[in-house]
Amino acid sequence: MNLDIKALGIINEPIKTSAPFALSPGLPAGDAKIVIGPFSLPKVPGKSDISGTVTVSDGSGKEILCISLDIVALPTADAVLADEARISTSVNADPVTDCSGASDHLHNRVLSNAGGKASITGDLDEALGSITAIVDLTVEVSIIKIPIKMTIPISISPPLPKGHTSASIGPAASTAASSTIRYSIEGTVKVDDSSSSEVVCLNVNKPKLDHVGSLIDVQ
Repeated sequence: MNLDIKALGIINEPIKTSAPFALSPGLPAGDAKIVIGPFSLPKVPGKSDISGTVTVSDGSGKEILCISLDIVALPTADAVLADEARISTSVNADPVTDCSGASDHLHNRVLSNAGGKASITGDLDEALGSITAIVDLTVEVSIIKIPIKMTIPISISPPLPKGHTSASIGPAASTAASSTIRYSIEGTVKVDDSSSSEVVCLNVNKPKLDHVGSLIDVQ
C-alpha cells in the first residue's frame, strides 16, 4: 500500500506498508473475477481523501494486480465526541476474537494473533461464490467517534471451495511515522452467504493505535 490519507481536518499522513498474505487452498490458475459492491461509504465529518496505489504480488515478487485509488468523501456530520477515558483504559489481549455461532458455516475455527501475524483456519461446509460482509465498527480518532456501518456484497469466481481453509496476514512492514493522534477500533465484522446465513463473525477491539498505518494490523 502506498497511500496518502487526509481526513477529519486533523489527519494528513502517508501510508507506505506491505504485508504478506497466505490463503489455502490458493486461487486456481485461469480466469478469475471478484466484484465488490455496490455499497455506500460511511458518513464522516469533514472532507476525506484517499489516493495512491495498492499492488499485489505473488510469492516470487511478480506483480499480480495494481489498483489505483482516488476516493473523495464529502463532509457529513454523524460523528460524536469520544469518551477519552474509555479509550485510554480499554485493554484487550487479543484484538480479534470469535463471535460465531454453532450453526455458522465455518466450523472448527481457530484464530491466532501473534508477532503481528493474524490467522484464521476452519472447515467450510459449503462453497462460497457470493458473500456479504456486514461491518459494524466504531473508529475513534483523537476525540471523535465515527460509526462505520456498511453492508458489502462480494462475488467470487471461481468460488471458495468447501472444505478446510486458512488465511493469514502479516506481519506488516510500515514506514509510516508515529503520530500523536490516537486511533481505536471496536465492533463486529460478520460474513453471510448468499442465503443470508452466517459464515463467520469476528469481534474487533483494537485500542490505542499509534498511527493510521496501524489500521492494516486489524484483520
